[in-house]
Amino acid sequence: MSKAFSARTVDRMRPQTQAIIDELLSEAETHGSPADLIPAFTRPLPLRVITAILGVPYADRDQFQHLVTVTTAATASSPGQVKAALADLTGYLAQLIARKRAEPADDLLSALIAARDEGNQLSEQELLMNAHLILVAGHDTTANHLANSLVALFRHPGQLTMLRERPDILPSAVEELLRYVQLETTGNVRIATQDVELSGVTIPAGDARAAGPRTWPSAAARTTVPVPLWPGWNLSSPSAHCWHACPASGSP
Repeated sequence: MSKAFSARTVDRMRPQTQAIIDELLSEAETHGSPADLIPAFTRPLPLRVITAILGVPYADRDQFQHLVTVTTAATASSPGQVKAALADLTGYLAQLIARKRAEPADDLLSALIAARDEGNQLSEQELLMNAHLILVAGHDTTANHLANSLVALFRHPGQLTMLRERPDILPSAVEELLRYVQLETTGNVRIATQDVELSGVTIPAGDARAAGPRTWPSAAARTTVPVPLWPGWNLSSPSAHCWHACPASGSP
């Protein structure tokens, strides 16, 4: 699987990814101001890229995006709707695997099928679960990080202005945002059974909040409580590097 996300493979996808970015930005510009960047950009971008990597047909994109959105939302849909969407998504992936097995292509899902059929390295259930895992892991975390990075820039307009005026610092800016913005803030989801006040913000009954290993402000509080500025936070000079290994960090 790491071969499918090697630096060389990722680099080959740059033109296709850029085309998706250009299309989404063009649609947002056509829509006019104000634009909600989460449904217009930060969520569809990684989903379109990961579906291209997996080999999901373009004609199925809207259906696929709807199912993923429902299954990854906390309270936007009812438990019954989430369960039904999850079953539909699993069924779709199973059908897609059957189609790719009959007509393999140059995509990740076809490579996983080959590993299953030729090398017997994966069971059929593991093949299906890997496809689902890649979809969720490749979409949800990236979408969240893009959105939170934009929030960080909007809250620190000096950094945003510097980035606009100095596009040459973009590589270091990406490294610094990866350090500064927490990648994942989800934890055990709790639903308020009655109105409750947290960090000076009232959470209405029925609203969901994620309780992580540390105490984080609620989603409502994060819209009003300033994010503490980490020492040395500067897009032009990242002060830390990521030491963990990810698939795309491997050698070509």
